[in-house]
Amino acid sequence: MHKIATRALTAVLALGLMGAAFTSEAIASEACFTATDPIDLIDTGTNVFHGNLPDSSSYAGTFKAFIDGNGPFEVYCVEMTQPLCFPECFDQGPDVTSQEIIWILENHYPTVPGAPALPLDANKKAAAVQLAIWHFSDGLDISVGGTPPDVFDAARDIIAAALTATVPPTPTFVTVDPSSPICDPGDTVTVTICVNDQNNQPMDGVSVDIDITGANPGMTTVMTNALGKATYQYVGNNMGNDIITVTTSYTIPVGLTWIRSGCQTLIMGETCAGMTQAETSKMWDVGLPVERTSWGRVKVTFGNSQ
Repeated sequence: MHKIATRALTAVLALGLMGAAFTSEAIASEACFTATDPIDLIDTGTNVFHGNLPDSSSYAGTFKAFIDGNGPFEVYCVEMTQPLCFPECFDQGPDVTSQEIIWILENHYPTVPGAPALPLDANKKAAAVQLAIWHFSDGLDISVGGTPPDVFDAARDIIAAALTATVPPTPTFVTVDPSSPICDPGDTVTVTICVNDQNNQPMDGVSVDIDITGANPGMTTVMTNALGKATYQYVGNNMGNDIITVTTSYTIPVGLTWIRSGCQTLIMGETCAGMTQAETSKMWDVGLPVERTSWGRVKVTFGNSQ
């Protein structure tokens, strides 16, 4: 069921300076409900009726979410007793753990527009998929009955056919570690990037773009190894401050969740492009302490690296 409250989507990234307790919150791909009217949230679906639904009747289907300002993209919901929150943004969560739900998403509307392969229009297909998802996520029993009958028949067929599957990893967490916060001009700095997926596992073979702006500008691309790490060395010949930004681009798969406390959880119903980005700074100076304030949480004063 979809209760209405007043929700959107993000991933949290940790950034660090080696040798200092420096952390910062950065934005990965963000999914948001921008509508202020519930009617404008609805994408594809229809109202359904069943005695086991929390209010006997509910809208079942997809909603419109915007990812990094692009879209809309279609998302389904789980945790049906929670309110549907909007206009809000949601944090990127882990994979859907139910292998049945993953299989449903990968093999049915909207990923496969023609499934379920019954004489249903798109609205009824999306409703049947949502009902089947609720069966596995919320324990909704629709073994008999339900209106419209063809939607519930299709949902029961989907439930019966659900098999196991896996969700591809996505680069959710990125850490940037300069070797020290302050260096003398002419020193060589090693930048270390760590890329972990949404389950906090290291990711091999991820392309990472490095963009350095400020006193010593430059850009390059590196690839992570089996430990999810990549390194880049550069020399800062000029005094001043550098901003080091690292970016990974990837495909957000079906089955990835977007979460917000007290709200229904969104799950991707279709794939779309995503981006994870992290940022830190490097000061080139001779013997002077420098104060740095993190973008999100921790304020740290660094001394000379000598």
